[in-house]
Amino acid sequence: MRAGRRRAAWKVSVLALGALLVASGAVQADGRQPARETVVRSTADTPVRQAARDLGREVLPEGDGWASEGGGTTGGAAADAAHVFTVRTRAELVRALDGGSDTPKIIKLVGTVDANTDDRGRPLDCADYATGGFDLKAYLKAYDPRTWGAAKPSGPQEQARAASAARQAERVELAVGSNTTLVGQGSDAVLEGGSLQVENADNVIIRNLEVRDAYDCFPAWQPNTGGLGDWKSAYDTIWLRGATHVWIDHVTASDGDRPDAREPVYFARPYLRHDGLLDITNGADLVTVSWSVFDEHDKAMLIGNGDGVTTDRGKLRVTLHHNRFKSVVQRAPRVRFGQVHLYNNRYDVPDGREGDYRYSIGVSTESRIVAENNSFTAPAHIEVADLVKSWNGTALSQRGNEFNGFPVDLLATYNAYNSGSERDLVADVGWTPELHGRIDGARVAARDVAREAGAGRLNLSAPSTSAAKTAVGADQAAHASATTVRHTDRPHGFASLAGGTTGGAGGKVVTVRTQADLAKYAAAPEPYVIRIAGAIEVAPFGSDIVVASDKTLVGVGTSGEIVHGELHLNPGTSNVIIRNLTIRDSYVEGDWDGKTTDFDAIQMDSVHHVWIDHNRLTRMGDGLLDIRKDSDYITVSYNRFENHNKALGIGWTENTKTRITIDHNWFLGTKQRNPSADNCAYAHLYNNYLSAQVDDGDPVWTYGNWARGSTKMVIENSYYDGVQHPYQADAGAELVERGSVLKNTTGRHDEWGAAFDPRSFYRYRLDPARAVPALVRAFSGPQ
Repeated sequence: MRAGRRRAAWKVSVLALGALLVASGAVQADGRQPARETVVRSTADTPVRQAARDLGREVLPEGDGWASEGGGTTGGAAADAAHVFTVRTRAELVRALDGGSDTPKIIKLVGTVDANTDDRGRPLDCADYATGGFDLKAYLKAYDPRTWGAAKPSGPQEQARAASAARQAERVELAVGSNTTLVGQGSDAVLEGGSLQVENADNVIIRNLEVRDAYDCFPAWQPNTGGLGDWKSAYDTIWLRGATHVWIDHVTASDGDRPDAREPVYFARPYLRHDGLLDITNGADLVTVSWSVFDEHDKAMLIGNGDGVTTDRGKLRVTLHHNRFKSVVQRAPRVRFGQVHLYNNRYDVPDGREGDYRYSIGVSTESRIVAENNSFTAPAHIEVADLVKSWNGTALSQRGNEFNGFPVDLLATYNAYNSGSERDLVADVGWTPELHGRIDGARVAARDVAREAGAGRLNLSAPSTSAAKTAVGADQAAHASATTVRHTDRPHGFASLAGGTTGGAGGKVVTVRTQADLAKYAAAPEPYVIRIAGAIEVAPFGSDIVVASDKTLVGVGTSGEIVHGELHLNPGTSNVIIRNLTIRDSYVEGDWDGKTTDFDAIQMDSVHHVWIDHNRLTRMGDGLLDIRKDSDYITVSYNRFENHNKALGIGWTENTKTRITIDHNWFLGTKQRNPSADNCAYAHLYNNYLSAQVDDGDPVWTYGNWARGSTKMVIENSYYDGVQHPYQADAGAELVERGSVLKNTTGRHDEWGAAFDPRSFYRYRLDPARAVPALVRAFSGPQ
């Protein structure tokens, strides 16, 4: 590996757990603040300091649905300390909302806040709101359609009902203004009985909150000329009217303990006490709804409130992904006018009497829905043809959807079975979604949604690893472990010692899309957090991007890449974080051994304090990651080294100095250097996964881990599948292995010497070896 070239190529993407992968607690230009700390348990259940997530400061990731368009959605992330509120009562919540003001604010809701309380916190019921002589029996007698007819109710009882309803509305309607983040703290934050109303506001985030039982004490009777009529309730749990840039995430919405199914029937119609769970109307636009649960309700979600509201054209752009519609009768969603991307959602159709369920996807006037890779589970009496209903709709684009585990064509089925009262739908909706994350298969998404959607799932701390250890099988162990914090903003292992590694923390945050901008900021003398958006092709082929000290390079979205080049850290460089990137394709055809070029993905010479995390490195001209010439205090975690000869080399020195932690990486389709560690003072390898090893017939230079020279290496709880020489050591090295799984392996598995005790340097979480394949598949690489 010659030192005289500097080349780079990447893929960039934000880590799945949220919006802030900006390195190590940097204060960002968009107002995001440093992460605090929380306690995570190590294997021995001893506290380990990890970066905690401040949900109030998190913003919508770039490219995550329509709400990321046009500047994105940051909510109250820019709030100053005076406008960060923790609320436990309705009165405190009302004061924090400030009448729906535009002042940036973060509101953290703790426990259960009941909207039906007076200013002293005393519970209120329907009798407390009734005024003007309202009496339900008198109301029913006055407006019985058999005597009243089809006219709209009027007179004393209707006036009393309206006055009583206004008194309740004053309590339960809660205005949410622009630049607001409303977030539940912990796993049990609930807004009971309230209706969150985001009207003509911009830039709002609602997360990790259960909203339930927006109960209308005084529904109105609405006769119609085509039938008896219907009862109309007033309150949605969340109502977006004319709102823009709204992110609803990890919310659970339901009727609570008072479902409408238990209400009586009056005038031969159900006496409805609840309206929608989430309605998006009156020209609302640029909305993302993710990882939320809509539970046991009739009309879940209405997008567009009228066929004649032509001013909605060009608006109502909504993304719905990874949501669960559980026992929802209809409107999941029903769409008028909007461009709606519906992907990776799970539908559990109610298993009640035939007729309880009406439809899931409603295709109405000028709607343009793209439905892909959604999962529908239904009882035997429900047909595929029941899933879609159209009212004046014309188009539906669909692909990859499943019904009870089998692929289905929603469009063809609808057209084959529609009653003839509606025209056939066509597949051309006139647009193609571009703002979205990775779209998984329907079955995988359904599993993930069942585990992770809804309020209380954004855990702020992790359980002990004992849960994973007692689980039955790797999948259960992986799931138990997956609830822990695996995407923190601070490094662990050796990179966390001797002052730690903070990258560009405290520096300016910039987003780059060109090689010129990347090279300029990466080589600058001052700290920078550099967000890499989109594919950057490096020229000339194989060229270097020099990365100077005090830098964080982090991918944005899931499509960014550095192609045909290398990130190069010159001697003396320190304090660098490289995360969430794909660096690929400087391979020179015919040069499998990398003898004609020195085009690595990342190369560093004589550096210290570097964290390489959640990257994908593949098909480069020489090595994927070269850590050379006495580099020190390094952590390499959760990366994918793919389809390559020489994966990870450490050394090229006569000194014995390097201290390095290598954990939760996937070496997939690589031949050697997985890693090769030459003259490392301490090399700690744990929970790595080696699989699909390339074997080109070379009996010596095809291997897994190699402790070379005077290296002291400790390997723990790793998983080797089909690997030749899984771990080996030179005579002068020391290698200790414990707890690993060897499956279909051959050749050397050396162990001698005492090596060292990693826990004498730092604490760490050790997952069971049998869980490693599932964990690493799920969490390694760009997220």
